[in-house]
Amino acid sequence: MRINKSTKKAPPADGAETKNGLSYKNSLIGSDQSGNLFLSAALEYASRFWAVFPLVPKKKFPLISKKRGGRGHRDATIDNEQIIQWWSKYPGANIGLACGKRSGLIVLDIDPRHGGNDSLFKLQLEHDDLPETYTVSTS
Repeated sequence: MRINKSTKKAPPADGAETKNGLSYKNSLIGSDQSGNLFLSAALEYASRFWAVFPLVPKKKFPLISKKRGGRGHRDATIDNEQIIQWWSKYPGANIGLACGKRSGLIVLDIDPRHGGNDSLFKLQLEHDDLPETYTVSTS
């Protein structure tokens, strides 16, 4: 995955242009032989020991419902065979990451529509700037 070193922004998984002009297609992940960028990204994340699971395309909720045996983030895995199976069956599925102990990831969700930028500013005034890290913009 190519990361902008000054801001540590990860390229979006949907192929959209990033602010620094890099597109996901130009990232080091590239696409797998099937051309499925989501599958390639999911496999890359799993190689970093970040457990993944499929989400409804362009949404933030699990693709496999409880009625169909899904367990949401508990389905997350780093098993390549399972990941290939999911994204072969659902090639447009968004990628969910299991956070916390499972992947060692912590998420700070800043929602500007509900005062998130102001809250983050106040938090940093009290506790110093956040360390350099990956960032993702979901709009």
